[in-house]
Amino acid sequence: MQQPELPQDQVAPEGRDVIADLETARERIGSRPDRDSQTGRFVAGNGAAAVTRGRSAAFWAEVAIAKAEIMRRVLSDLAASDEPTEVLAGVVEAYAEAKLLRRSLFLDITAAGGTTTTKNHARRLLTPYGAAFDRELKAAHAIGLTRRARIALDLPIDELLRQQPEGTE
Repeated sequence: MQQPELPQDQVAPEGRDVIADLETARERIGSRPDRDSQTGRFVAGNGAAAVTRGRSAAFWAEVAIAKAEIMRRVLSDLAASDEPTEVLAGVVEAYAEAKLLRRSLFLDITAAGGTTTTKNHARRLLTPYGAAFDRELKAAHAIGLTRRARIALDLPIDELLRQQPEGTE
């Protein structure tokens, strides 16, 4: 599986600010009319379908450049060849999608005023945010981010401070 093919005018230059792209895409989606002014019916590509973003074609079309940039960065970090394996490309794509979805949900949570309502109830967005974070983390582990155990020293804190080299405080 290759990186998504984008029209030449939509190819992301290196060093692109992915978060800014995401915020711009969210603004464009939010500015679209949801309903036809004459019939009152939902129009194609409306922003109402972008609430959860999971099945929103408009959302994924708007963030295609940011997704391609994240995929390029991850493959570059992995020093992957020009043609990564099908499995690696699929996992990197899933990672990019989960990252964009999680970040977008985070922006929704902050725009709504935080994680709790005025009655101290958890916001509805916390569950999908947690699920997106979990998917992002699982994809990162599959890509190569691993958990490493650290050796805990059995020394009192004053002994550790005494062993610390000069000027590293």
